[in-house]
Formats: sequence, structure tokens, C-alpha cells
Amino acid sequence: MKEKKTTKEIVMQVADTYTLNSRSIEVCAESTVDLNDVQMYDALGSEACAYQTKDGNMCAVGMCMTKESLEEFGSFIGSVRDLHNTTMNQRNEQGLECLLKEEYRGHPLEFWSELQGLHDRNDFWDEDGLNERGKIQASKIIREFKNSKDER
Repeated sequence: MKEKKTTKEIVMQVADTYTLNSRSIEVCAESTVDLNDVQMYDALGSEACAYQTKDGNMCAVGMCMTKESLEEFGSFIGSVRDLHNTTMNQRNEQGLECLLKEEYRGHPLEFWSELQGLHDRNDFWDEDGLNERGKIQASKIIREFKNSKDER
């Protein structure tokens, strides 16, 4: 059994993985996406996050999902809460939690929503990674969702 990742470890993994141009953001034709179902659409314009893009890139939450979950839900476009609710409705399981790799489980849905928001917002990133505004947001997420394992 792998050791569970802390909120800080997960946020830092996202910060260390992406730059403005390497995030898993796809341009979506308006005719193929129900914009009412895409929470971040207003912030992204014509772009939306897929949990895994056609070329295999993954978003912040997607990188924490199991291979099987990505095969089933990788192309899902919508908020983390939408994905959670879809999973609950289709599988009658624990929602997002059952889609995650074991080491990422145990964090509240709100944490995953905030983490995905950090990933999705262009104004938090530059060519080198998180900009100052993004670093402030990352710190806020770590503080808000800090758990006892973050103390180590």
C-alpha cells in the first residue's frame, strides 16, 4: 500500500508539473460542449479542461486518477463536482474518491475543486509555472485543506 499524499504534496506536484502552455486544456467547439455544464468555461473562453486529452495529457485531477478511471472518464468535460456527481449516478459509488489512485484518496471534494481551479485559470500561470498570483493561490489551498500529515 502506497503512503497517502498530503494536500501540500499534491499541490506542489501540480505546481511542479505544469506551465501556462503545458496544462491539459483543449479548445472546444461550442457545438460539441454544453456550455451550461462547463463550470470553468467563462474563465477559459473557448477552452475547457478534459481530465485526459486526446494526446494523453492530464489535468491536475486527471494525473491523480487510475488508468481505468481515465479510460472511462478521461474525456469528461465539466467541473470536479460534475464528475463526482456523474460517478455517483452511474456507479452508485463514492464519487470522485473511487476514481483516484489509492495514494490520493482521503481529501475532500472541495480540495479537488480548488486544485482543479488552480490548474484551469490562465492568470495563475506563466511560461515557467505558477506566477506570483498562482503561488499565493496554491498557498491558500494548502492552508485551507491542511491535514495532520502535512506537518511531517
